[in-house]
Amino acid sequence: MTNFTNDPINFLSANEGQLELHTKEGLTYMTDKVETIAKILTNHGVPVSVNTSSSMDFADEYGFANWDGAQKLWASALELLGYSVE
Repeated sequence: MTNFTNDPINFLSANEGQLELHTKEGLTYMTDKVETIAKILTNHGVPVSVNTSSSMDFADEYGFANWDGAQKLWASALELLGYSVE
């Protein structure tokens, strides 16, 4: 993990068409902007792995147009920072 703070992102969920990023210390960010997610990751560090809510697998039930919309949003932010997502 690239660790810029002691409060890394450790949980993701989808809600109202936006991605929720939760930190170890309890901060929650909510956005649908790839650039904002990338900035949050720049500030908190990019985790090697992250736990996710089942809402990430059923994002269409949480305001996204498609079931994988939240996953694609997360992947786009990582790719913007130069990480490959498989």
